[in-house]
Amino acid sequence: MDISKFAVDSKKQVSLLELRHPISGETLEDEKGKKATITLNGPDSDAIKKVEREYMDRRLKEGIKRKKAHISVAQIEEQALEIDVAATVGWSGIEIDGEELKFSPAQAKMMYKKFPWIREQVEEFFNDRSNFMGK
Repeated sequence: MDISKFAVDSKKQVSLLELRHPISGETLEDEKGKKATITLNGPDSDAIKKVEREYMDRRLKEGIKRKKAHISVAQIEEQALEIDVAATVGWSGIEIDGEELKFSPAQAKMMYKKFPWIREQVEEFFNDRSNFMGK
């Protein structure tokens, strides 16, 4: 079996998530049919690897300073949020209180904290490598 067709291009690993209603599961659309979408970097993308390396570097430095490695649940949760934010490239069709939500990492972090059902969909999509490998 030639596995070269499954090679990952870390610079081109981006995909589009269509948000779904948190209860019905239907695709979220406005009255004109425009879907709410989030564009995400894949788990093997350079952007994600950079955030993971930075986090590991911080943990190693802290462990060396303290002569022991200790990590709290809060730190693990914060790292997961950092990865979710780093994975987010942009979005379309998302409004809060009738106003279009402009993309920025800070806005992504706010949205994922305020709307955990969105973050759950992002993580589920992100963790399915097939979403980033083409057809």
